[in-house]
Amino acid sequence: MLPVSSWLVSAQPPFLAVRPIQAANLTNLPVIGEPPRIQVKGLLRLVWAGYAVIALLLLIGGAIGPWISVVVSVVVLAAVAWNVVAAWIWADKARWRTLRELRRMEPVAMMPYGGSAAFHIPMWEEYVRQLKVPYFIETLREPTVAKLAKLTDAPIVCPADSTAKEINSVIPPSVRGAFYVHNAASNKGFLENRDITSIWVHHGDGDKIASYRAKSGSYDFLFVAGQGAIDRYGAHGVSIPEEKFRIIGRPQTESIDVESTPISSKTSPTVLYAPTWHGKSDDENYSSLEFGEAIVRGLIERNANVIFRPHPASRSAAKFRKIITEIQDLLAQDAETSQRTHVWGPPAEGDVSVADVANASDAMVSDVSGIVTDYMQSNKPYAMVTLRMSEKDFKAEYPTTRASYVITGDEASLNSALDDMLGDDPLSEARQVARAYYLGGFEGQESAHRFIAESSEILGL
Repeated sequence: MLPVSSWLVSAQPPFLAVRPIQAANLTNLPVIGEPPRIQVKGLLRLVWAGYAVIALLLLIGGAIGPWISVVVSVVVLAAVAWNVVAAWIWADKARWRTLRELRRMEPVAMMPYGGSAAFHIPMWEEYVRQLKVPYFIETLREPTVAKLAKLTDAPIVCPADSTAKEINSVIPPSVRGAFYVHNAASNKGFLENRDITSIWVHHGDGDKIASYRAKSGSYDFLFVAGQGAIDRYGAHGVSIPEEKFRIIGRPQTESIDVESTPISSKTSPTVLYAPTWHGKSDDENYSSLEFGEAIVRGLIERNANVIFRPHPASRSAAKFRKIITEIQDLLAQDAETSQRTHVWGPPAEGDVSVADVANASDAMVSDVSGIVTDYMQSNKPYAMVTLRMSEKDFKAEYPTTRASYVITGDEASLNSALDDMLGDDPLSEARQVARAYYLGGFEGQESAHRFIAESSEILGL
């Protein structure tokens, strides 16, 4: 029994070395807790103490010696075995049970996620759900598990680290396809698994760098909204085989109403102001928030009701949080002293979708952002803001501006753009052309149906 005890002591470290997997929305999901405080050296000393006691009894002799030896061996074995079981139970809770539950699901699809904002996932998850096959979300950041769990009831797992080996050890062999909504560098770990077909869907379609990165060519297929997205890659020198592209439109626009009434007929139009975020560097800062107060004042001067919807990531910097608060205060003050009905805060940002604010507005002011492409579906006028270049250079660099009214950050440009957008709207026909080019000409649920058809074919459903 004592040699068995020694072997059991040596078996404990592998259990305690198991690396926990964070998870949510799985059945029979245990509470992991802290690993048991087991001292391997202490247990080895206990085993050797048992040997010493038995050796001493052999030296002393006597009829009772063998029985005491048995008792000592049993006690030592029981103590060691108890600790081994505790270590095994913890390892099972921390990792193995989650893996078993995930494999039991036999998921066919998954949504890898290397981001931290979480809101990217719901944009596409409802359409992945419509494939009617088991799927799960694998995020690479532990804090994101809780964020996602508030947004979806789909199974969520987070591996112990972002290495390719660990990432893929979590994925069941039944998975055939992965839908990527965020082009994180850590996606490389997922992409090393060549048994899984990778599909890039992106969380938005716009003229930002994120919409034409060369690493997008690493995916097996790219689902894009329209021909404009394909041409964007080529225009920036990114060569991707044409057979990788699938034009599916933007399913997220299926609830956006198409407007046919001229905006000039509305005496108090509602304008959505939806500035994008400031990006991770100056090169990726497309935000107009620093000019936002002037934009909102210009709209108020034209008797417009304003829906203020800043990008969810804008509050990640104190500077922009302050600007957002100042604009909200301006809207609150004007609402108290006028008949205008402005919308800001949770009613404009919370559970309200892009389709909701698009339908509630008559026009939009934004920047270089994916919301512009989505708003094209409405056929309503929109203006785009640049604080870095002339109108000519802006239209040359960012093609979605060619059907928009351009605001360059000075008062004359602001007044001209707002007067045209809310007045005769001379770009009405140009918007119809842009709408077909960037959104593929899909109406209503046609885009969602195309997503399901293309996905089903690729995954062999």
